Amino acid sequence: MNSHTVEHPPARALTLADAGILALLLGANLTAFTSEIMMGGVYPALAERFGVSLETVVLLTTPRALAQLGVLVLGPLSDRLGRAWVLVGALCLLAVAGWGNAWAPSLQVMVVPQAAVGLGFATILACVKALVGDRYPYAIRGRVLAIVQMGLPLTLIVLVPGMVALAFRVNGVAPFVAMGSVATLLALLAAWRLPGAAHRPRLPSHSEERSRDWAQPRVLVILGLMLALSMVPSAIFNFLSGWVSETFGDPARTVGLVIAGDGLGTLIGISSSAVIVDRLTKRRATVMGLAVTGVFALLLPHTHRGLGLAFAAVAGLSAGLEVALIALAALLTELVPRARGTVMSLWMGAQAAGGALSPLMAAQLWRRGGMAVIASTGGALVLAVAVAMFLVAAEPARASGGEMTPGGGL
Repeated sequence: MNSHTVEHPPARALTLADAGILALLLGANLTAFTSEIMMGGVYPALAERFGVSLETVVLLTTPRALAQLGVLVLGPLSDRLGRAWVLVGALCLLAVAGWGNAWAPSLQVMVVPQAAVGLGFATILACVKALVGDRYPYAIRGRVLAIVQMGLPLTLIVLVPGMVALAFRVNGVAPFVAMGSVATLLALLAAWRLPGAAHRPRLPSHSEERSRDWAQPRVLVILGLMLALSMVPSAIFNFLSGWVSETFGDPARTVGLVIAGDGLGTLIGISSSAVIVDRLTKRRATVMGLAVTGVFALLLPHTHRGLGLAFAAVAGLSAGLEVALIALAALLTELVPRARGTVMSLWMGAQAAGGALSPLMAAQLWRRGGMAVIASTGGALVLAVAVAMFLVAAEPARASGGEMTPGGGL
């Protein structure tokens, strides 16, 4: 790879001045994750609220999923209008969605705020990653992404159970009122704080034109691998509850325990990413995380002798996956510095496409041999993706002052 170096300031440490920005970005992620993930838990309360079957309520998943494709427009738009204002708009969408879900008179009307949830969710996740790429040096970007991604385990372990309890102990409206209130407050705070903080002078990059020659094809290959990768956890977790019930019995206890391994693994993976991703380099951390994920996927069907082994396998799979995803996001945000919003929107699109294709393929594999076939096929696919990432992914050239930049530019 041809590259030149330019002088950059040394990679700076995080300071108290960053605390408010990181808190806002973490809050945005928390709001997005909770608004999306809690829906599965509150579906029974909605069925009771509207007097319809659970199967009918579950159809609300479709408008949310389809609306996420709108990020393919809003992501590139953020490259032109600025990341902060698109992120503020996405928070406003979640605020409107929260209040709309709370006061919708019928399930049919609720389709509109549910679509707003899907679009706001995908846009926030893409913009937060791109904004971190804009604001923070590559040398510490893995740590910063790990901090804001901590919203996922907090959502799984604390907020979603809390919202579900609120739905059943108070009423089906309460969780949406809570989310509408939080999103409204965050949108106001973000509109006040983010635009000025997100604007930073662009550091010189002689290679942005050159990046069109080599980085974009590389990025497209990586995104294709991301699509393949995203099918594996979706396939495994879609059938995990059924496998655990069949294998260990007592689903009320065993399923909850094994799924808790997912939350614990996610927490471990994100926490460890803050320490190891920047030290190992993003490429090595990506390959290592994928290798760990693939190995634990292959081991999962062989844990039928003990529930604790299954718990450990799920935790290890989730931990490795989070390390890989954080490292890969940090790498991608640097490969095409002028189009971070576009790249992160394609990242979300690849994940959505993989998640949509996964159930069809996983159902076929389940019929052929249950979790043993799903996990062995998925594990082999993840290891193949790890090898491909080792060959395709490349660290940007090291510039003076400790920055890692593609051809010397941020």
